[in-house]
This record gives sequence, C-alpha cells and structure tokens, in this order.
Amino acid sequence: MQEIELGAFCGYEALRTLTIPANVKKLEQNIFSGCNMETLYMEATTPPETDGCLTNDDWDYSTHTNAMSKCTLYVPKGAKAAYQKVGCPWTDFKEIVEY
Repeated sequence: MQEIELGAFCGYEALRTLTIPANVKKLEQNIFSGCNMETLYMEATTPPETDGCLTNDDWDYSTHTNAMSKCTLYVPKGAKAAYQKVGCPWTDFKEIVEY
C-alpha cells in the first residue's frame, strides 16, 4: 500500500501546494503540521484512508477547526460527495472543489 507517513512534511513552512497521486491509499496523521498549506490536490476519486487530522496546528476546540480550514481541497470531478461523506479530515478544509 502506498502511504504518506506520520509527519512527512512536518515543519516545512514553505509548503503551500501539493498534489497527492491517485496511487496513495493512506495518509497518516499530522503530515502537514507546521506547513502553511493553501491548496491540496487529490488525484484519487476514492478518498485515501486516514488516521485522523492531517495537522495539529492552530486547533481551535471551540469551533472544531484546524489549520486545514485555511486550505482548499481539489478533488477529481465527481468525487466531492465521496470526500464529504467520509467527513474528517476532508470536511476540515475551507472548501472542496472539483476539477
């Protein structure tokens, strides 16, 4: 199984945009902690398995939002409903846009 490991991009403040290929089947927790993500492109029509939040930065327990709420998630055309159905972490994003 192709996966992105725990904290893979942790602390990479310059990271703003990333494309995750369709062959990635799992994203571990906190892969984007310490990043300033603005856009994330997912090439998979089926959401990858996750172990929870993609970042632990700027967690606001009163609103249940985290740093991904500043990032736009782009998914393949026709895949938005599948990502929304999974819920967290995909619903943590500012918006989900099909491309």
